[in-house]
Amino acid sequence: MADIIEIPVQNFELLQQKVAKLNKTCERLTGKKIRIMPIGKREIKNPTTGRIAEILEIYVTAPDMKIPGWEFVGRVDHRTFRETRRNVVFMNPETKEPNTYWETPSHCDHCEENRRRNFTYILRAADGELKQVGSSCLRDFLGYEPVKILKLFEYLQRVTVVAKGYSRGPLPEDYLFINTQVFVAAAILDIQENGWVSAGVSRETGRLATWERANDTQYDVADLPLEAAAQAITDAQMGPDLSSFDKNLRTIALATNVGHNMLPTAAVIAQKWVAKQPKPVRDDLSKSVHFAQVGDKFLGTVRVIGTKIVTSQFGESLLVRMMQQDNLIITFTSGKFNPKVGDVVSISGRVKKNDTFNGVAQTQLSNVRAK
Repeated sequence: MADIIEIPVQNFELLQQKVAKLNKTCERLTGKKIRIMPIGKREIKNPTTGRIAEILEIYVTAPDMKIPGWEFVGRVDHRTFRETRRNVVFMNPETKEPNTYWETPSHCDHCEENRRRNFTYILRAADGELKQVGSSCLRDFLGYEPVKILKLFEYLQRVTVVAKGYSRGPLPEDYLFINTQVFVAAAILDIQENGWVSAGVSRETGRLATWERANDTQYDVADLPLEAAAQAITDAQMGPDLSSFDKNLRTIALATNVGHNMLPTAAVIAQKWVAKQPKPVRDDLSKSVHFAQVGDKFLGTVRVIGTKIVTSQFGESLLVRMMQQDNLIITFTSGKFNPKVGDVVSISGRVKKNDTFNGVAQTQLSNVRAK
């Protein structure tokens, strides 16, 4: 196994301690050690708090998870969605996973007991035979004590997820549940207002990911598009099983409540629904002209055609695009003027700049206020 993970600088010492402790077991069982090596460092700025975080890129190499005669190829998480009896499954990409693992109970093929378990593990024999084994039976089944190595892999996975969140992450003590439909509705609204921000884009730009914003923003439930969320969830429930991710998406969509650790995946339900919606007819901007001089006061009625969060060295602000008849007007606001797309409002302001963007004449206003 070899991978590159990103973690906050302050987590590196803890990671070293965990690896050093678990390497004793790893070396005894495999004759090899897990190795971690920093290969880069960068800074990101949280646009909400202004806090600058140092992020380490770590190259991780670990011996293959093989015990004589068997190999670990997957883990089944039974915790979150007991109500629908569907699981979240993490499988080695090279393994042909039977569909049953998403619906299998938390039984153990070794002790043959079907009791309540949080996790079971999928092992593969040299001849391709697959076994589902409970963690408490692993030592008896294998004749070894592999649990500590498994805990290391789970720890590295958790560190990676936490590092991707930066501002917060799904720690065990933060294993909270929220209503799936409410969260998907909040994510739909956030995507419509701010655009889709994936975890990858969040890491590269420092912007809050859609799932973080939807989870942290205190929306009034009455303002959320709950009917749209219900349709998005239905689409995910009925979607094709093309990959392990699709199957996990269905598991989440079938559940009434979703755990905090699954919110990044749940947000994809909203993203897929928004992406399928017909795009609104764009205004004809070719007739836009500069209708006023820099410094002139402006007072008039406009129609909001777009809003977008933009990040600069000065922080985060909202770009509002408006039409007055055929003319394009824009303004950047930090909260005092916060309209929604489609609103028709009377505003006042002052002409700050006349310029052209993508061949379209636009008039930029400052100090905009709704009248």
